[in-house]
Amino acid sequence: MRRMSRHRFAPSIALLASSVALLWGGQCRAALGADASSVAADQRALRGDLSSIETPRYRIWEIRTGAGIHLTEFADAGGVIFAVAWSGPALPDLRQLLGDYYAEYTAALLERKPVGIHRSVLVAGQSVTVELAGHMRAYSGRAYLSARIPAGVSMQEIR
Repeated sequence: MRRMSRHRFAPSIALLASSVALLWGGQCRAALGADASSVAADQRALRGDLSSIETPRYRIWEIRTGAGIHLTEFADAGGVIFAVAWSGPALPDLRQLLGDYYAEYTAALLERKPVGIHRSVLVAGQSVTVELAGHMRAYSGRAYLSARIPAGVSMQEIR
């Protein structure tokens, strides 16, 4: 059996992990850059409890499920989703969460210089940044569009 080099191992793991949406028990429908009206569809798909918080600069929707999944979606004043954060027993379907930015993410992931096997990955494309962390049954991360983050919002707020 041929051994896979470390150079090819990290991107393969990240790509594989990004496609485990079945473990979430439902498919997310909101995507970065999309209209925030899709949050209710996410709630139904995940069968979770939805709550929202209005701040002066943006709105936050949180979906929590009995399976321990926590999805947070951030929309600017115009109702456009500029960031998504998650935690739970599996990674979300990044193809769905990133929407039109998924191709940019995968291209940046493949161009990323491997630095060994780590429990966290930072992938920065031209428009989208994706941070993945965790281990089996304890994943977290966030994805955001830097250019769409409202003025005065710090990265610590996107969790």
